[in-house]
This record gives sequence, structure tokens and C-alpha cells, in this order.
Amino acid sequence: MADEKNVGSMKSLMVENRKFPPSQEVVTKAYIKSMGQYQQMWDESIKQPDKFWLKQAETLAWYKKPTKSL
Repeated sequence: MADEKNVGSMKSLMVENRKFPPSQEVVTKAYIKSMGQYQQMWDESIKQPDKFWLKQAETLAWYKKPTKSL
């Protein structure tokens, strides 16, 4: 909620704290289902980037699949 002393000022219009959770349909169709899964993927991308990106590359259609990443 906006700070009482800034009500009506431009500064109060620049603050937005509301959250809009996704619908169950969106959650069901999402590639990443939870923050735990996101954290696991992020950790792997940092610790083993070659392995992570080669695994992600498998989700694409390739004429010749990559064997190494940069």
C-alpha cells in the first residue's frame, strides 16, 4: 500500500505491491511447476552449465544435435 504521506503524489503511483497468482490452468500447463524445481534448475545451470544447456538443447528440433556448449 502507498505511504500515507505520498498519497496523491507521482511517487505513490510508482509503487505496486499487489500480487496476481496464476490460474490453476496456467500452473498446470507451466514448464516449471514450482519454486523448488526452478531453484534446482538454476543451481544446475550455475554449477554445471554445459550439462544444463545440453539438456535444454534436447527440447529443440535439430538437424544435427549439439555435442558441446559454449
